[in-house]
Amino acid sequence: MGIVSYLINLLRYSQYIMKVMKNTGAAAHINLSEHLSEEQYKKILVYAAEVGCQYFTFNIPNSECNDCGYITKVPLKECPKCHSHNISMYDRVIGYLTKITNWSDGRQKEQKNRIYSDHEHLKGDNDA
Repeated sequence: MGIVSYLINLLRYSQYIMKVMKNTGAAAHINLSEHLSEEQYKKILVYAAEVGCQYFTFNIPNSECNDCGYITKVPLKECPKCHSHNISMYDRVIGYLTKITNWSDGRQKEQKNRIYSDHEHLKGDNDA
């Protein structure tokens, strides 16, 4: 199964949950380890619009080196510029991209349980 098919299935499931739990707010947060291609994003956005998904977001963690200030849109354990391991991670909480260390203890525990889809392992012939 390719990444687009996988993510569309996630959106289908989130739409099903929203229908079952009628009076609840819901958001589909699509956690990715890295950005998709423009064509892959388009396929997912078109599908979300077709099924009436009210709210969803793509979430890709960001990293910042606390020593040299290098910033990147991928999770890092070591800075490629200065080789420091003093890295801060940024992720979304309640829709806002913020430094994880600034989150409450409960939110930080929840973040550690998030699963980030690695599209390199989900590539399929039908995905652009």
